Amino acid sequence: MTIDNRNATLLGVFFIAAAVTAIIAGVINDRTVLSDVWVRSPGGNRLVSFGISMDVLLIISMIGTAAILYPYLKLWNENMAVAYYSFRLLETVFVGIAIAAIIAMLHLNVFDSGDLALTLNATHRTSYAIGANLMLGLSTIIYSSMFLKTGILPKWLAIFGIIAAVLVFIGGTQEVLRFIPPNGSLKVLFSLPIGIFEMTLAVVLISRGFNMEVQNELRNIL
Repeated sequence: MTIDNRNATLLGVFFIAAAVTAIIAGVINDRTVLSDVWVRSPGGNRLVSFGISMDVLLIISMIGTAAILYPYLKLWNENMAVAYYSFRLLETVFVGIAIAAIIAMLHLNVFDSGDLALTLNATHRTSYAIGANLMLGLSTIIYSSMFLKTGILPKWLAIFGIIAAVLVFIGGTQEVLRFIPPNGSLKVLFSLPIGIFEMTLAVVLISRGFNMEVQNELRNIL
């Protein structure tokens, strides 16, 4: 099995969806969940709910990228493909835990500084950092490295992906260890490159597709 350029286009759409939903959810979380004071008004709750819907779409997008990439990566290196799929799956799991924590706060109407509110908020922050930063970094390092090795996409793009993945992993680690705040400027600096990379990757996939010479070589091998 090889990935034709129709699947490359679909993969690009999923990467765009993942980047856009992650940015929107991140901005909303910064203004609500990660702010010092929770928004108690009905309008504030609707904003949080919209952020949750963006995170759900983010999970769907991540699953979409994994479903398309995994069969292809498996042809080149099955162990690396399994590792990629596992980290991508863990990414969705941790983001799901973060969503569940916020839904619990909405249902329980816990917005003060009590122990339950602090616990659920900390669960959201930590789970989101692990999923959308650590696991994202690891999965991106794997598939970018395989892109670099196979030449299926431009070399500069694969290298950019590796660098961006390392940065978001470092940023997530710093956040989990409480060395940097979850909504500070340092976090943005660590996370911005991965967003730029995914959008650039999507544009390349949609406009140019994969290197068909590599595709043909793969068909000959198989």
